[in-house]
Amino acid sequence: MMSNILTISADRCYRACPRQYYFRYVKLRRPIVIARPLSFGALGHKALEAWFTAENNRLTAALKVINLSDANELDRAIMSELVTGYDCRWADSLYKPVAIEKQFEMPLINPATGHSSKIWTVAGKIDGIVSLHLNWILEYKFVSSSIDIQPGSTYWLKLQIDPQISTYINAAEKLGYDVAGCIYDVIRKPRIKPYTATPFDERKYKKDSSLYAKQHAEDESLEEYRQRLHEDIAANPDAYYQRGEVFRNRIEEREAAYDLWYGARNIRQSEKDGIWPRNPNGCWQYQRACDYWPVCVGEASIDDNIRYRTAENPHEELTDRSNENEYNNETVPF
Repeated sequence: MMSNILTISADRCYRACPRQYYFRYVKLRRPIVIARPLSFGALGHKALEAWFTAENNRLTAALKVINLSDANELDRAIMSELVTGYDCRWADSLYKPVAIEKQFEMPLINPATGHSSKIWTVAGKIDGIVSLHLNWILEYKFVSSSIDIQPGSTYWLKLQIDPQISTYINAAEKLGYDVAGCIYDVIRKPRIKPYTATPFDERKYKKDSSLYAKQHAEDESLEEYRQRLHEDIAANPDAYYQRGEVFRNRIEEREAAYDLWYGARNIRQSEKDGIWPRNPNGCWQYQRACDYWPVCVGEASIDDNIRYRTAENPHEELTDRSNENEYNNETVPF
């Protein structure tokens, strides 16, 4: 049953805030207006899926997905430039795509006993499984412009204990793929933003009546911004794209299994007690309030159908599709 499935997203949600988990996965109430960072990342995943699965003209396929999306004009422009830069950066990197968007479901194992949970199964969707001499799982992430993605940064250090990587490597092996580790692709959103006209009362002029640097007489057009972003990506590709190999040993796999097992046990305890504690540390993340902040502070009701909708199932990222995106053994650029 879908209600007995534990995903990494659900596990992370409970760890961040049990009350948020209750609203999302028990009440099945989801915000009608999706936060821009989340919708941007979803668009990026769809575009890269098209890029990976296209037999030829991969960039054309990815750009088509972006252009046909319902994202706003600015996000479509930014994503188009990011994916174009991604194509330039990795087009000559030869991997053999084995499976894309590979969905899995497997028992949740108690690492202390080796027994399967009678309540939970673990499910998810691996971005890709690729091969170059060895098999690897592939994960790609679109991250905030404020995150340092350079090798050795905190972002990469934290991946040493990231539960998603451990779980997905385990899942790939359960599906019959002997994987060496994870190829981790990171795409950073741009820091530069479109210029806006400087307010008249803040403008400062030179003797020739022109404005000082960093001041603008009018808003920058979308095409002007796209060109500036295109040039910045071309000049600083390392600031936008990083790829690394992440490995797991048996000790870390066991630690991750305990993390997941006890996460599920805590969720079950909340279900039994009917108690879903709030976590104030999770109320504000990424410079925005939690989607359920108005409910927790009494400004809105979770049953407000203007703010929230009812999801058809708890894990909308999962589908009932068979994993048809399998490939033959021909090596292609990836």
